[in-house]
Amino acid sequence: MTEIQNVFLSCVSKDLAQHRTTLKLQFAEAGINLVVQEDFAEAGSPYGTLLKIFAQIQQCDMVVQLLGSYQSHSVPALVCEEVLTARPDFLRWAQQRGLLSAFRAGAISYVEFEGYAALFLGKELFPLRYRNGGQSAYESRLRKLGRHVEAKLDQLDLLLPRVQAQFQQMTLVGRVEAQKDAQKHSKHSNFILMLLVSLCLLFAFLMQLLNVGALGPERLHAPQLFREFAYLIASTFAFVFLQCAIISDQLKFDFVVRTAVRNSSAVLAIFATLSALGFQLVKWLALVGQSWSGLLIASGVLTAVGYLTNPPKQKAVWIWILGVPINFGLVMLLFVSAAWLASYPVAFHWFWIALGLVVIVSATIYDNKAFELEAEHGTSDLTTGTRERGSQFFWTARQTVMDARKVEDLGHDF
Repeated sequence: MTEIQNVFLSCVSKDLAQHRTTLKLQFAEAGINLVVQEDFAEAGSPYGTLLKIFAQIQQCDMVVQLLGSYQSHSVPALVCEEVLTARPDFLRWAQQRGLLSAFRAGAISYVEFEGYAALFLGKELFPLRYRNGGQSAYESRLRKLGRHVEAKLDQLDLLLPRVQAQFQQMTLVGRVEAQKDAQKHSKHSNFILMLLVSLCLLFAFLMQLLNVGALGPERLHAPQLFREFAYLIASTFAFVFLQCAIISDQLKFDFVVRTAVRNSSAVLAIFATLSALGFQLVKWLALVGQSWSGLLIASGVLTAVGYLTNPPKQKAVWIWILGVPINFGLVMLLFVSAAWLASYPVAFHWFWIALGLVVIVSATIYDNKAFELEAEHGTSDLTTGTRERGSQFFWTARQTVMDARKVEDLGHDF
C-alpha cells in the first residue's frame, strides 16, 4: 500500500475561492492529503492559530505556497509573542536570522509565518507565484535565507503535477544531505579557494617562464623573474577587473570578487598551457617544413636530371611544371611562418593570454545576460519553450549564484 503524502497549502483564502474542494479531491485521488489553514483554524480569536499551524506543518512532507495578488493578513504582535514564548527554539532561530524584530512588530503575514515554520521544521518549502501575484517583502526575506521563488503557476489545475514533480525532485536531489554537506564544507571554502588560485597562478607563472625562455639554471635571473611576475599580476588584475565590471550589480561584492579571482586564475593557467603546447607545435612544424622543403629540392633536382636524360610526355611536363613549384611554395610558406612564430616566443605567449581574456570576457557577458534575464523574468513565461533554465552562471552552481543576490528592503505589502 502506497504511503499517503501530506501537503500543507499556504495561501490567501481568496486565491483558492471555490477551488478548495476540487483541489482536495484532485490531490486525494493522487494519494496526497491536502491541508489548508481553514481546515483547523477556528473563527473568532486568532490566539493559538500559529501553534496549530506548527503542529500541522510538523505532520506534513511539504509546504506549498501560492503567492498571489491578494496580500495575506498580518499576524498581530501579541499572537506572534505567543508562539515565540511557547517555542523558545523558534525564537532563537528567528533571532539568528534577523526576523525577530519583524515578528515583535507584527510585520509578519500568516503566509510568511507558514514559510518560516516550514524552514524551521526542516520541511520542503515550495513557493510559487500565482498568476501575476507575489509578495515582495516576503520574497526579499526569503532571498536573505537563501531561498528563491523561481516557479510560477498560472492555473490551479496544474498545481498537482507541479507538486508531484517536486516530490520526485526531492528524492533525486537529496537536498537535506546536500545542505548538510554544504554546511560541513563551508568553513573550508576560503582555504580551498586560496589553494586553488595559488596553484593555478603558480602553474601559469611556470608556463610563462617556459614560453618566454626564462626557465633554466643558466637563464634564471632575479630581475627577469620580478619582471615576468609583475606581468602575471597585471594580467590577472585585468582579468579580474573586467569580470567584476561585467558581472551584475545584483550580486554581492564578495561573491563577484571570489568568482572573478577563481575564474581568472583557472583561465590563465589553461591558456598559458595552450601557449606552451602551441609553441612546441610551431617549432615542430618548422622542423617538418624544413625537412620537407629539403626533400622537395632533392626530388626536384632528380626530376630535372631525369627530364633531361629522358624527356616525358607533354602532359607529364605540365604536371611537373605546375605541381612541384606550387607544392614547394606551400611548404616554404609553412616553414617560414612557423619559423617566424618560433622566433617571437614572448609575443606568441601573450597572444594566447589575450585570447584567454577575450574568451573569459565573452563568457562572462553571455552568462551575465542569462542571469539578469532569469532574475527579472525567472517566474514568467518569457523563456518557456525557447531556452532552458541555466543550471549554472559564471561557472558556478545556480543555487550558489542565487544565494549571492543582494537583499533589498522593499518594505511591507500588508
